[in-house]
Amino acid sequence: GFAAMAGDSQLRTKFIHDAREFCRRNGFDGIDYDWEHPEGVEQISAFGELLAETQCEFAKHGLIVTIAQAGWQYLGTKAYHSVDRVHLMAYDHDFPQATFDKAKADVNRLVEAGCPRNKIVLGLPFYGRNKEGEAKTFAQLMESPAFNADVSVVDGFAFNGPTLIARKVRFAKEQGLAGVMIWELGQDARGSKSLLKTLSTSLKR
Repeated sequence: GFAAMAGDSQLRTKFIHDAREFCRRNGFDGIDYDWEHPEGVEQISAFGELLAETQCEFAKHGLIVTIAQAGWQYLGTKAYHSVDRVHLMAYDHDFPQATFDKAKADVNRLVEAGCPRNKIVLGLPFYGRNKEGEAKTFAQLMESPAFNADVSVVDGFAFNGPTLIARKVRFAKEQGLAGVMIWELGQDARGSKSLLKTLSTSLKR
């Protein structure tokens, strides 16, 4: 029903009102739209209208509007100018997924599509995928005898280890991006091997 709502001005208005009140009532910072994925010109246009109208209303109350977007998508400049941040899902590529070069290409593609660099949040995976599309968490992969901080493929699963995570964080800082985000915390290892610790340390450097 999401596409039907986005394409109807009255339904958009009601949805935005309800979302605004939900955020204010529960102390949220704003809303993140993760529509996977608008299909065709009409749905993309409707999404742009939804984002613009949401931003107009939410800004009055100090609330932010963000979106999650796959690297291959194009949502139009209206969408990018109507949000505070774009959470770029720079993972789930063809094997090997989430390499440095593929993440860099995703960022460049988004910039060329009209999204300001200071709105882009680079997505980092805390999991790996193999050629069949199966997934394992980072916590599972780091238990393999073949694991070390510098490798990006273990037992046929492409993932981001500590060295690659640190490199991507440096890239985000060098490029003036808004920051990084992860999918997702529950996939991380505990203790000294935690990718979140690597990420946090890299951000402070």
